[in-house]
Amino acid sequence: MKRVSWVVLELIITIICVTSLGCTTQRIKEKEVINKNIKEASDKKLASNKVLVQELSEKEEEKLFTLLERSKANDNYYYELVSTSDGKETQAKLWRKGNNYRLDIDEKNDISIYIDNNKNETFMHQKSYNIITNLNSSGEINIKDYEAALNNLDLYNYVKKTNEVVDDKNCAVFELSLGEEKEYIYVWQEFGIIIKVAIFKADKLQSELLFKGYTVGKVTDAMVNLPRDAIYVDWKP
Repeated sequence: MKRVSWVVLELIITIICVTSLGCTTQRIKEKEVINKNIKEASDKKLASNKVLVQELSEKEEEKLFTLLERSKANDNYYYELVSTSDGKETQAKLWRKGNNYRLDIDEKNDISIYIDNNKNETFMHQKSYNIITNLNSSGEINIKDYEAALNNLDLYNYVKKTNEVVDDKNCAVFELSLGEEKEYIYVWQEFGIIIKVAIFKADKLQSELLFKGYTVGKVTDAMVNLPRDAIYVDWKP
C-alpha cells in the first residue's frame, strides 16, 4: 500500500507540477499574446499618428501662407527677374547676402546698384567708366524683388490648384480669382520661394514676373560689395 501510496502521491505531485507548469506556460503565452497585441495596437496607433501628421502637413502645404513660411530665413540668394507686361519684356539681376544687395538693371549690364541696408546707403557703379556714385539713400531697398512681391500678396485667399515644374523647380501653383482677373503664384516647394507670378484677364496674360535661375546660399561677399578700385563721386539732387 505504501508503494501504491507513494506512486499515487508522486503522480499527484507530478500532475500538480505539470499542471502548474502548464498554467505558468499558458500564462506566459497569454502574456506574450497580450504584449504582442499591445505592441501591434501601439504600432498601429503610431502609424495612424504618422499618417495623421502627414495628412495635416499636406493640408497645411495646401495653404500659400504656410508654404511661404519656409522662405523666412532665406537671406542669401540670386535670381534674374524677367518682367513681361503688355508684350514688353524687361530684365534685371539681383544678388542678396544678409542686408547687402546688388541689382543690375540695364540691358548692357553696365550699371549696378549696391544697397547696404545696415548703413542705409545706395551706390551706383557704372562699369564702363569705373565710377561709383553715392546716391545718399535714406531708406531701405525699394525694388520689385521677392520681398516686395511677397508683401503685396493676399496670402489667405489663394487656393492651390496643381503642381508644375517651372525653371527646373517643383512648384505648387496657387490661384486667386477676382472676377475676370486671375492671379497665379508658383512657389518652389523645397524652399517656399516664389518663382513666378502671372496675371490673366479674360484668359489673356496681362503681366508676368519670373524669378529665373533662382539659387540659394551661393552669394559671396564679393558679389555684393563695391569694387575697391573704382572712383567715388557724391551725387546731390
